[in-house]
Amino acid sequence: MELTEEEKALTHRKTASPDILDTILAKSYADFSLPSKEEGFDEVSYHWQSEADAGKFLKEWIFAKKLTQRVEDLEPGESFKESWTQWQKSLKEWRGLQSQWKDPNKRKALLAKREEAKKKEAEEKGEEAPKEDPKIDVDDLDVFSVENVSDIGNGEPLFANFVYEDWFLLSTRFEIHLLLHSFKKDLNDSDRPSFTEKDLAFYYNRYYKKTFNLKSYNAKDVAGLTELIHDTLAVNGQTSFLEASLADDTPISKFVMLAEEHRRDRTRRDSSGTKCRRERQPESHLHS
Repeated sequence: MELTEEEKALTHRKTASPDILDTILAKSYADFSLPSKEEGFDEVSYHWQSEADAGKFLKEWIFAKKLTQRVEDLEPGESFKESWTQWQKSLKEWRGLQSQWKDPNKRKALLAKREEAKKKEAEEKGEEAPKEDPKIDVDDLDVFSVENVSDIGNGEPLFANFVYEDWFLLSTRFEIHLLLHSFKKDLNDSDRPSFTEKDLAFYYNRYYKKTFNLKSYNAKDVAGLTELIHDTLAVNGQTSFLEASLADDTPISKFVMLAEEHRRDRTRRDSSGTKCRRERQPESHLHS
């Protein structure tokens, strides 16, 4: 029996059964290294390749694994926990405020309370009683110029007209944003600043303890999700890593502004009867 030229060139034979399970390998491969005399070996010999070539092969193998293997034992850090707690608190307050604004009686009480607070603040500063609120054309308002998303200047919250899909996509925007930045900080590996589409559901569940399903967005893949939240999520064309479009320190109010701008765009196109490709809507809304 003689080896073929292809077989002679083969230095790393692949077997039918792996030497180690993928789940075990995923927890240890990043720490693999070549043996050295400093570890107590009397001699280290390289028969198939030189030490430099073997080191290069190992380095490239580890890097390739990082592009495909998920981190099974990754745990959310304190920074994530603090940001997530603050987000949940703010989201609850916003939804409660919207509910009050939609109720005529509660809105009246809300505005009266707001007026009283303004008078009290003026008295404490020794200023004149506040003048009436300026007239605001809500439809023409630049959402990104709003200083306080809970009050655009006349007591109305910026999210007053949010419906199910707006709240749903608002939460998705922030959750994906926080997940990507938290992954990078918690793993702290320059070779792996993010992850690919196939591991999105795994890390989402790891951080938020709930299921992530693209079908909820009526999307077949991450590209479909990106169409909905392109202002927050992008995919690196070279590495296929998911990337956050916004900086880590982006105020949470910015996500409300993005959601409101998205809502207005959808409303404008719906009312104009545009026949162009319609925006994909979250499937869960269609069944709600």
